Parts: sequence; structure tokens; C-alpha cells
Amino acid sequence: KDLEVAEETLALNQVRLEQAEAFFKVGKVSKYDVTAAQVSKSNADLALIRARTSRKEAMTALKAAMGLAGAPDFRVLDVEGYEADIRDYDVPSLDEAIGIALENRPDLLAYQVALQSAETSFTLARLDNVPQLNLSGNYGWGDSGFRGGDSWRAGVTLSFPLYDGGLQREKIREALADLEGAEARLEAYRQIVVSDVTQAVLTASDASEAVSAASEGLRMATENLEIATGRYRVGVGSPLEVSDATRNYTEAKAAWYAALYDRLTARAALEKAMGVTGR
Repeated sequence: KDLEVAEETLALNQVRLEQAEAFFKVGKVSKYDVTAAQVSKSNADLALIRARTSRKEAMTALKAAMGLAGAPDFRVLDVEGYEADIRDYDVPSLDEAIGIALENRPDLLAYQVALQSAETSFTLARLDNVPQLNLSGNYGWGDSGFRGGDSWRAGVTLSFPLYDGGLQREKIREALADLEGAEARLEAYRQIVVSDVTQAVLTASDASEAVSAASEGLRMATENLEIATGRYRVGVGSPLEVSDATRNYTEAKAAWYAALYDRLTARAALEKAMGVTGR
């Protein structure tokens, strides 16, 4: 959007120069007004050249990042088109955001799966070292032609693991150590997730407030520019007023675009921190 701001600034300074030249011809202003307007326009020309160069560099970097180096330039979605979406988006509370992250972060879920696997391994290792009680039974019915009848049989066996020199006990200790390690890693990463979400919520909240402030600043700068140009048009304003108003408007417009961009990136970062990117 820097290029758009530079183009608009150049157009404003071109109008100012034309007005100064017209007023000078009829003797309403001095030569100073004309030269001041020419300087402002020259600065605007330079700013436009730099903005075009920056845009080309940004496009080249973007295509390289996308693996499309050498491809024709393409249109990037305008951040201004997301203004309504930005304005209507509510930043979730910290507790809500943390809850969403703990349920959806795929990297955290991987640690939870690892913990479940360690728990299963520990349980199986313990079962291999305890006596096994087995029940068995059968039932039958037969008819030999002389006498028929039921028959049944039941049995109970209790098996004890053979002494293995402490090998199974060592397996249990190893499985327990793995389980405790998995629990520690899960808790440590949970703290990382909470920290990520906390920072993302704070950044998103600040970015939301910045958009409101930038919007108000742009509104006032626009009004001030209209007043300054109107005063100069009727011959009661000064070149300095117009110059200052134009500069303030340009800076306010650039700040507004930057705030919109920061708001979008902050929202994307928050959604990533919560594990809901692309939903």
C-alpha cells in the first residue's frame, strides 16, 4: 500500500503546484509559493520511485518464498478489503484462547499421544510381572444309545513368572522412567503453548486498538487536509499549511494501512497459536 499512498501524495502535490502557478500568474501569491510547491512535488516524485522499487523487491521476495521465482507478477489481495472483517473480529479472552489451544494444537497433541503410549507400555510391563489367574471349563452332552447325560469340567490355574534375574523388574523401572519423562515433556510443552497463546492474545489486542487509533488519526488528517487546501484555494491559507496537512495525511494513511496489516498478521498468529489455522 506504500505505492498507493505515494501515488496519492504525488497527485495532491500536483494539484497544489497547479494552484500555486495559477495564483502566481494573477499576482495572488509570491514566487515562494510556486517553488515550495515544486519542492514538495519533487519529493513526492522521489517517494513514488522508491515505493515502486520497494514493491518490485517485495514481489520478487514473495515469489521466491512461494517457489515461483521468475513467474509473472500477480495481484496480491488488498488489505483494505478486509477492513470490515478486521473490525468485526473479536479477540478471544486469554482463558478461552488457552482452552482452544490445549484442545487443538497438533504439536501438543503429539506429546499427549506419546504420554498415552508410555502409560500403556508401563501397564503392560507391570502385568508381565504379576501372577496370572486363568479359568477354564467345558460342557458336553452325549447319548450312547443306552444312557445320555450332561458332563462338565472346570479348572483354575495360577501361573507365576519364572525368576529372570531381575530383567522384568528392570523393564518396569525403565517403563516408569519413560512415563515420567513423557509427563514432564508434556507439561513443559503445555507451558510453552500457554506462553505462545498469551503473547498472541496480547499482540492481537494491541493491534485491534491500534486500528481504532489509526482510523481516528486518518479521519482527522483527512479533515485537516480539506480545510488547508480549501483555505489555500480561496487565497487565505499558506503553502506551509498545505504542506503540513499533506504530510500529516500521508503519514496517517500509511499508518492506517500498517495498522490493518498488523491486525491481520496478529490474527493469523493468534489462530496459529490456538491451532485453528485455516478453519
